[in-house]
Parts: sequence; structure tokens; C-alpha cells
Amino acid sequence: MPRSKKTSRSQLTTKRLRKLLTYDPITGIWTHNIFPAKGLHKKEAGTILSDGYIGITLDKVRYLAHRLAYLFMKGRWPKYEIDHEDGVRSNNKWENLRAATDLDNSRNRKPHKNKRIPTKGVSPVSARGKKRKNPYAAYITVNGKQIYLGVHPTIEAASAAYRTAATKYFGKFARI
Repeated sequence: MPRSKKTSRSQLTTKRLRKLLTYDPITGIWTHNIFPAKGLHKKEAGTILSDGYIGITLDKVRYLAHRLAYLFMKGRWPKYEIDHEDGVRSNNKWENLRAATDLDNSRNRKPHKNKRIPTKGVSPVSARGKKRKNPYAAYITVNGKQIYLGVHPTIEAASAAYRTAATKYFGKFARI
């Protein structure tokens, strides 16, 4: 979506977008079509934003490049969100982009960086100072409900339990 309150995304049409920019679906790169006086003709368009997405300003409104790709390729704005299948926010190759709901998009998030165990769906089991035989628990959240996947002797075993459940519940949106 545009990051401006002045105008709505629907004011940019496919026709106007194609007049201003060209999108290469194989590389995911946008180039300017016009503005030779400003030195922008055929120059790469967009800037990497602080959140890792690529932003492109058109007619004084900033748009996210992956949303523009959808408009360019499909001829309409996406109904919900656009997911980067590989999790790399700046990779706007068409094969890497897919329409997703907010729930679908949340299913393939990366693990939190500040976790003691950098494996998604795995937590240490508290033993109150004692050494445990199975010190790692696996969990998955499906439709807002946490499902317990058991305790495991290693991080790898707990992670395998999570991967199996993620594939079962999330299908192509599972990040494993």
C-alpha cells in the first residue's frame, strides 16, 4: 500500500504505471520509462527502505515495489497482501511473489532474532536447576490456538516435529 494519506492506491492505474515504469518479472527490477531530462530514463527505480522492502515514489506517493509488481502483472491491485516466498523483502522476482492473506503471511515469518533458541516453534523446558532428559518442547500456533507437539531430547528433534506440523497445517506457506 502507499505510505501516504494524501491519495489512495487505486488512483494509480495499470496504464499509468506502465507509462512510468517497466518491470522485469525475471529479475524483479523496475526501471524508469520517462524523465530523460532528469536523467532517469531507463535507470533503476526504487530505494531499499528501513524495513527491507523496496519503495518507489510515483506522482509524489510511495508504493511498495512488490505491490506494484502485482498491479503490473495482474492488471489490478492485490486484494490482501503480497508474500515474498523466500522471506527476502527486496526480492521482487515474480516467481517469488504470491498473494496471501495476513494469516498466510504470518505463517512463514522467520523466528525472532532475540530468542535463545533460534529455531521456530522450539522452546527450552524449565527444569528448575535439574538436567532434563528431554529439554526442548515444540509448539505450533494454528488459528490462534497453540498446539503442543511434545518434548524432545535435542533442538533438531523438536524442530523436526515443528516442521512436520507446519507442513501439515500451513502447506505452501510453511517456513521450514
